[in-house]
Order: sequence, then C-alpha cells, then structure tokens
Amino acid sequence: MSLLRPSVTAELQRLGIPEQPPPGAPLLPPVIPRGTHLIELPPLSPSTSSAQSTTNPARPTSTAQHEVPYFSSSSAAPAVSPVASSDSPGAEGDVLLLEHVPPINRLPVELLAEIFFHTLPSPDVFWSSAFTSSWYGNTFRFRRGPIASATSEAAAFVSVPTPPIPLGLPADMVVPSPMFLPSPMVLTAVCAYWRAVAIGTPMLWNRIIAGKLDAPCQLRWAELQVARSNDLPLVIRVRASSKEACVVARDACAEAHDAALFDGMLRVLLPHARRWREVVLDISNLTEASTSMRLFPALADFPETAALQLESAALLRYGGQQQGSCIEFWNWAMSSPNMRRVTLDSGYDFLLRPDEAPAAWDQIQAVNLWNRDVGLLELLNLLRACPRIEVLHVDCLAWTSALDSQIDVAVLPRAVAPHLHTLVLVNNMCMGFNFFRLLDAPQLRHLAVDEFCRQYPNLESRSRIWMAVQDMLASSAVRLTSFYCAHSWQNIFLDIIRLDALQDVEELSFVNAPFDDALAGMLVLDDETRFLPRLEDLTLGTCGCRSCGTFDDMVMSRVGTLKVLDIHHLTNSYNRRVLEAAKARGLTLYLQNTP
Repeated sequence: MSLLRPSVTAELQRLGIPEQPPPGAPLLPPVIPRGTHLIELPPLSPSTSSAQSTTNPARPTSTAQHEVPYFSSSSAAPAVSPVASSDSPGAEGDVLLLEHVPPINRLPVELLAEIFFHTLPSPDVFWSSAFTSSWYGNTFRFRRGPIASATSEAAAFVSVPTPPIPLGLPADMVVPSPMFLPSPMVLTAVCAYWRAVAIGTPMLWNRIIAGKLDAPCQLRWAELQVARSNDLPLVIRVRASSKEACVVARDACAEAHDAALFDGMLRVLLPHARRWREVVLDISNLTEASTSMRLFPALADFPETAALQLESAALLRYGGQQQGSCIEFWNWAMSSPNMRRVTLDSGYDFLLRPDEAPAAWDQIQAVNLWNRDVGLLELLNLLRACPRIEVLHVDCLAWTSALDSQIDVAVLPRAVAPHLHTLVLVNNMCMGFNFFRLLDAPQLRHLAVDEFCRQYPNLESRSRIWMAVQDMLASSAVRLTSFYCAHSWQNIFLDIIRLDALQDVEELSFVNAPFDDALAGMLVLDDETRFLPRLEDLTLGTCGCRSCGTFDDMVMSRVGTLKVLDIHHLTNSYNRRVLEAAKARGLTLYLQNTP
C-alpha cells in the first residue's frame, strides 16, 4: 500500500523515481547502542592537520562508533541491519521493527535529499534583500519583482510572507525565519541514516554562510562544507564581526581577534577560489586599526582567471580599510569571464571608469553603488558602458566635482539602457533631475526614488526631479509593476498616478509624504476612477485623511485585489470595523504608530 498521496505518486512516476526504495536499499537506520552520542559537532578549534584533510576531507576529526560511510547522491545508501549484534550493549532493546521506522526514512534517498535542501535558507535570507541607503537610513522594499538573470538562483525560493525581492545586492544582516535550519550540520545530528544522506549530498554544503564570524568552530565548519560540496560552485556570505565598529566601542584585543578569524576564513576559502560563484565579504564592522594586517593576499596568490566561475562579488567596508589589497581583489574578480553582479563602495573609483576596462563592464548586469557619492556624469558613463545592465542601485547621486555644476544637458547624449528593469536611486543633488531627463529605459519595471536633497533654493526647484520622473514615464513605453517614492510632492504624484505607465503597478509605496483625502479619493476603485486597477501591495507613510469615509471607501473598493496594506502612521480618521472586515476578507494589514 502506498504511503504517499496520489499527486506525489504521480509526480514520482513522471520523474522516473521509484515510489519505494529499490530491493536491497535500507528501510531502517543502523542500530545505535545505548550511550552512543548522535550529535557529533566539529571541535571548537580550527586547527586540523593537513594529513587528515588530505586523507578524508569530508569527515570530521572525530569518528562516531557507528558512522555510516560516505556515499554520493547517485549511489545506493549503505546497507544496514535491523537487528543488533547480540554482544552489543542493550542490543535486545535496540532492535527496531519495520513498522517503527519513520515514514520519511522510507523515501528514496534522492527525494529525502531534496527535502533536506529545502529546509536550508537561501543565502540571501541572511542578508536584507531590500536596498538600504547606508548614509540616510532609507530602505526600499520591493515585495514583488524580478527573479531573473540579475538575481541569484538560490534566492528564488525564499518562502516568507510577502518577501522583499531578493536582488542579490546585500545590505543589512537579518535573522532567517525559524522555518529554516541554520546549517546542514543540524541534519547530521538527527540519526546516522540522516547523517549519511546529508554528507552524501553535495548540494547541501556549497552555501557557506557566516553572518557572525565570532567563533573558531566556524572555520572548521567551513572546511567541512568546502570538502563535502565536492566540486560544486560555492556561494559565500562572510561578515567579519557581529559588532558594529562605528557604534560600539571595542578593545584592541577583540578587534584583532575578529580580524584574525576573517583571515582564517579566507585561508580556508581561497584555495577553492576557482569554485566561487557568489561571494559577499563584509569587513564594514572592522575599524582601520584592526585591519592593519593584510587581509587579502597579493594578486599573484589568487588562482588564474581563465577557469573562474565567479558571477557575483561584493566587498563591503565602513571606511577606507585595506585599499590596496581590496583593489587587487577587484582586479582579480572583474577578470572573471562570468562576472555579472558587483557591489562597490566608495573606495573603488577606478571601477567607475568603464573606458579603462570595457571588456569587464560589457557583461555586467547588476550594479550596486553602496555607501558612496556618484556624480551625474559618472553615472551616465556607467550606463553607456554597460549595455546589458538590468539592475542599478545608486546610493547616492551627489556632487562629486565642479563639472557636475557646469553640465549642459542639451549637448549630452541620452543614456540608453535597453535592458534596465530595476532602478533604485537616492538623490542628494539639485541637478539630479537631469539624470531622468537623459535616461531612456524602455524595459523599466521597478522604480524607487528618494529625494533626499535639502539644498534647493526654492520650492519650484525641489519639485523638478518629480516632474522629470513624470516626463520620463510619460514619454516612453515604460510599464511599471513596482513604484517606490519618498519625499514626493503630492500634486505631482497625483499626476504620475494618472499615467499609463503606472496602470500595471502591483506594488506602490508613498512614504515620507502625507497621504490625504485627494490621494485616497483617486485610489477608490469604482466605475468612474479606475487608477491602478492591479494594485496588490500599498505602503503609506502618514495617512492623514480628514474624512473617515474616503479612506474606508478606498480600502473596501479594493478588497479582493489589494492583498497588503502597510501604514506607518494612521490618524484617528478611520473606522476600525472597516479594517477588520477587510482583514477578514484576505487583506494583510500592518499598522504602525496607530492610536
């Protein structure tokens, strides 16, 4: 009799996977005598002899009494006996009958390994998927968006309610959902059978994540993961310390300890640099004093670039630490023929001169300019040099030279970005509106703009950037699905909502600006006004509607279509019963600072 649902059985048959293990395959885990410890974690010391790692690098230093031999995912699982040896301690009580075997252990090894894989989080779950402006504390969260070539493959299965779009561009560290296991090491501590399946499945071990590199045992775990992943490409996320260097005062010994751990992690990973596919190295929490040592080896110590698999690289710093060696790292990384995504901070000006490295920039698809000032001419040149760019995050557009103040837009050619679908920009210069006047991005689908500049001479000047955004959207074939706007002018925002470019919008964020009756009235979905008919996710800053009925009408008219309503500050002008009724009909409601 089948133990699986008919739908699962049909899928197994379609894939050619047997519903039951083949004859001779184990149905029972091996017998474990009383007193044997199943949990076998690595030692708390990173010191392991080279002889041990050469002999059998996929195994920990200590060996359990009944450890199951290593096997590949394509080979049969090790044979086990349901009956204990008569001379084993407590053998009679440890005999496991067939009917007592957990149903999950009856599954084929391949299917059990696939289940194990989905218990582990994507690497990007440990990093905020939102774009965070490192200087101004602004966060842009696209809950829906492209899972395309500009994102990591592993980021496509993040299963959290209305997750932010995983764009593979790291920002703040976040804690993963409890629904995920923190590490594949947990699977090896359940029973010997699970340990054998886990160790024999390389795809469980090729994601090396150290979000808080503060214990020597993490180096040993990294060694195990590198060895057990066989030759699979490696996805690496390493943060040098869990402490904020710019906030928390730390003594010299602690900083030296953190820097030494980071150096030890690099020594583990660098011999396998040819296998790196995605790498994020965050040393932003280490101060200049703690990074006096050379964190990165000389360029000659890196492997040759011909065989590199590196597709995505990010090296994050708080200040100017390790400028020389970091430049050597980027010279090596940008020489990868597969490089597609880069995250650059303020120390890498040489990389923003694409004319000096046309071959490298021609293939780049995603650029995150993090914690840096980017000039207008610099940004326009970058777009022209990257014809394949799909994702661009600018933090932030600002004055970088006297040339920016002397720009004659009339003589500048337009910056055509035919593949750009996601643009996130923080503006901190009065002339920032010229960027949108010169931008031609017909495939733009996700747009976030934060007008942060406080240096405008008058109110008219302050509104020019939003008028430029409006003109860009109106004069092109753009059809947005996500639009984030901060510090906008409401009268211009009302005109933007009327544009055809926004009628496919599914996610709208209007923050750091008042949301009043006029805007609420426009968003009422009825026979007369049908703006944004596909809106599913609405985020508002201060909801200051004076008429309770207008806001309630807007909410109730979109019940069934609107799935998420997030309000940062809601005044007294609302009917709680209306919100409760909408919530009962499927609306997910987030209310902050609400009386």
